[in-house]
Amino acid sequence: MHPMEGMNQSAQQAREYGTSDGAGIVTGAGSMLGERATSPGNVGNQKRRIGFDFGLALARVKDGQRMSRHGWNGPGQFIYIEAGSDPSDPYERSGLLSGIRSSLFAFGDRGTTRRLPHVCLHNTRGESVPWLPSQSDMLAEDWYQV
Repeated sequence: MHPMEGMNQSAQQAREYGTSDGAGIVTGAGSMLGERATSPGNVGNQKRRIGFDFGLALARVKDGQRMSRHGWNGPGQFIYIEAGSDPSDPYERSGLLSGIRSSLFAFGDRGTTRRLPHVCLHNTRGESVPWLPSQSDMLAEDWYQV
């Protein structure tokens, strides 16, 4: 049996690219996972700071987790999902509403319009604003769970 068989996508990516140890410092591909780097940021044969890619970070956000990047310049920033609301009866909902899984919607008041779920950024001032990722955010591999 191939070592990758039976692993889910997250486990495969962690094995191939490294994974976060909670502090976001990981070993590179092919190394023992979970070892701490002695000097984060080093490249080559030494360990370096990496984490999740944007696809995995977004999947975790959709599952209700808060995610942040080591590359962001402000402490305490993170992204999260703001649930949508839908005025229809929750028992009448199917798997998707406007192409989005129905579990990302809360029950809304009758007579109101559907409000779609969206990703928000909790900024350094403790404020939340709707967020769109930059090209750097989407290509980064330094995402970690808060």
